[in-house]
Amino acid sequence: MATKRKRTSLDALIAPAGATNRPEATPARKSSKTKAGKGGEEPNVAERTGGKSEIVRQTLYLPLPVFDQLRDLLFEEQRGQVKRRRMHDYFIEGINLLFKDRGLKSVEELMKE
Repeated sequence: MATKRKRTSLDALIAPAGATNRPEATPARKSSKTKAGKGGEEPNVAERTGGKSEIVRQTLYLPLPVFDQLRDLLFEEQRGQVKRRRMHDYFIEGINLLFKDRGLKSVEELMKE
């Protein structure tokens, strides 16, 4: 004997009494991952993010000793300072040093373009 399961989604609160558990046809969600264009070129940031933002997220994996040393540096340098820095600021500083070493534009110069 089959028993009816209790509807636990938010749709159960909105749907009229006696409605089925099956959701009606909903449009498919767009994937956040896009493939390169015909020529293999990477789509620009506006295409990847639907034109919403000029920022792309990137995950950084650090070995624990590296993370600990970076965190200790952050806390040590912030001691007594009014404005707190974020670890992100150190990553941008490192990227700027890499760009400078390679003779490329800084992050600030790229953001002005």
